[in-house]
Amino acid sequence: MFQMKLPDFNPVAAGQTATIKIPKWALTLLAITLRFSGGTMTKANIESITLKIGTRSKWHVPTVGALSGGTILDKLNKQMGLYDDANRLTINLWDPLQEVGALKEIGGWDMTKFSDDVYLEVKIKSDAVTPVMYANAWLTGPQGASAEDPNGQLVTALIVQPYSFSAGGRFNIPFEPKGALVKRLTMIYTGADGTATTNGNISKFDIKKNGSIQWELEDQENRFYLQERKRVPQAKAYLLDFCGADNLAGALVTAGAQSLEFAPTLTATDNGVIFYECLDAPFNLSN
Repeated sequence: MFQMKLPDFNPVAAGQTATIKIPKWALTLLAITLRFSGGTMTKANIESITLKIGTRSKWHVPTVGALSGGTILDKLNKQMGLYDDANRLTINLWDPLQEVGALKEIGGWDMTKFSDDVYLEVKIKSDAVTPVMYANAWLTGPQGASAEDPNGQLVTALIVQPYSFSAGGRFNIPFEPKGALVKRLTMIYTGADGTATTNGNISKFDIKKNGSIQWELEDQENRFYLQERKRVPQAKAYLLDFCGADNLAGALVTAGAQSLEFAPTLTATDNGVIFYECLDAPFNLSN
């Protein structure tokens, strides 16, 4: 893996969407690190971050309620135990925590297989003051499959699904992964937070595939499971990590499933967003 500085954003200004057209190198894009500074320019001043293949939004972090997109991405990274820096944010398309070296790069975007260009969009909030921002890319060689088959690779997708429930109870989330592998999901919520001994407002999450339980953990049990596997539970976030043992084989296989049920149990009214991190064909799921 090696590093290259990306072209300058255009423009970098408060209230504007800063955009980069990523050069179509014969390489695989593994990660992008944003570096920001200025009079006032922090993670909290980033409203949203989007990676697109052509016009298709494949990886997206928006503002959710009072949490900016930059703050949420920071939360998503920190829950995985990744290093935290006040002036940088990383978009990971690879999985640096995988124990097997070759598996770390699965999900990287092999740009030799795309007929469309790749774009990075960072929307800067209007309260930023003289913002400064640039980006570094982390890359490796092409993954080797045929360039004539753009669907012949699996790319990392981050799919966003808002939700709002007016009461407590168990609710079925109508998510259709269309055959994608689901590595993990994070439910960002606004209700009461959990502790090591009490459940948060998302008191439980269960998943059924073809009527069989694939996951069923209460919040406090899940927090124990995560920390046992060197994850870092975050405030008002329920991380459901199928690959928590740093083993890609644990991902939820949805191809061929006759039925899938994603169902959180809430103790009270709540609203927020679910982020699904998937391995998917480039032109399948999108936001």
